[in-house]
Amino acid sequence: MLLELYFAIGTSSVLCVFVITFFFHFCTGEDLTYAHVLCSIYNNVITVYRQIQFE
Repeated sequence: MLLELYFAIGTSSVLCVFVITFFFHFCTGEDLTYAHVLCSIYNNVITVYRQIQFE
């Protein structure tokens, strides 16, 4: 239950950061390296979470 709660909070905050990063990109023209790093970290977290869930 607690893990699911943390996961839900983590998911929403990551989505929030993605939205902010994309708006930042469109407003300033900076590249999206930051978003790509976040995406890879997020994918790793998802993978670990699924492994824990199925064990």
